[in-house]
Amino acid sequence: ALEPQLKKKSDETAKLMETLAIDQEKADELLYVCTF
Repeated sequence: ALEPQLKKKSDETAKLMETLAIDQEKADELLYVCTF
């Protein structure tokens, strides 16, 4: 019974992860610059 909801949740998570991935790249660059 949870399958469809799980799939929907998964899709939402995937979209969120894409957004975060873009932010993560910027964050990693900043972190790299700050560290060295």
